[in-house]
Amino acid sequence: MTTRAKWLTILACLVFLLLAAGVGLFRPGASGGKIASADDLNGAKVGGVEGRMPASSAMIFFRSLTGRKISGYTAYGSVDEALCALKDGSVDVIWTADVTARYLMEKDESLAQLDTKDMSAIENTKEARFSFGMAAPATASGKALIERIDYALDFIKGDGILDELTQKYIEGAADAGDFTAESMVVNDEIHRIYYHSSDPIVVGITGAVPPIDMLNEKGEPTGFCVALMDEIGQVLQRGVKFVVLDNDTAFSALMCGKVDVLFAYGSGRVTTETARNWVVSEGYCDMQRYEFLYLK
Repeated sequence: MTTRAKWLTILACLVFLLLAAGVGLFRPGASGGKIASADDLNGAKVGGVEGRMPASSAMIFFRSLTGRKISGYTAYGSVDEALCALKDGSVDVIWTADVTARYLMEKDESLAQLDTKDMSAIENTKEARFSFGMAAPATASGKALIERIDYALDFIKGDGILDELTQKYIEGAADAGDFTAESMVVNDEIHRIYYHSSDPIVVGITGAVPPIDMLNEKGEPTGFCVALMDEIGQVLQRGVKFVVLDNDTAFSALMCGKVDVLFAYGSGRVTTETARNWVVSEGYCDMQRYEFLYLK
């Protein structure tokens, strides 16, 4: 090849690269590269924790929420699985509740939060998008239990205990240490004998919304969910039993009676829910918005 031919080849390659960049062939989202801005969600693959919404519906939802042409959505069984998918490049970003995003970034400095200022559907919400509460079947016994839980939550809120638990186990979760069912006052033998508590509240935990609903390295419920249920049990003079559930089947487990309540259930305030066969307690923690995490 002559010198002139080589230069013509190089020039042609440069022109192709410039044209490709102009039409977005090398945008990070489209090619699985590094996410740098909200616009990189165009063509990006998004991941999240599996829930009641099918993956196909979730992709449509996040396209609408972000105003970007997300190319795919994958649901994972846990937050840890979603993080692994992010780190091995299977997805470009993962979405979480804002409280979970803050916790994960405190635990892992390689994570960053995507700037969503120009996403009006995310930013322009005057009220919290969700309030996490507890769900029970809309049966007579389920409604009665939720009424008792609401009574206990009102007491705990009024006494300042909820604020203390929130500060220690949610805002300070990264340094709070392990607090499991073995440490609960209501499960102490002397407490059970004194209050004659032979009918524990059976609580479903998935670990899908840390640090609100969280499991430790042994797969045991820990932190805020345990501490709050301990306080509720003391107010109601009942013991508490935890059952760890898969997130995608947790609601079915609730409705078929495997557990009395699901600890973390998002009750929407912005959207109106249709008639339902379950009831939800007062909220104990608000979620203002969704966040998207990427690798720095």
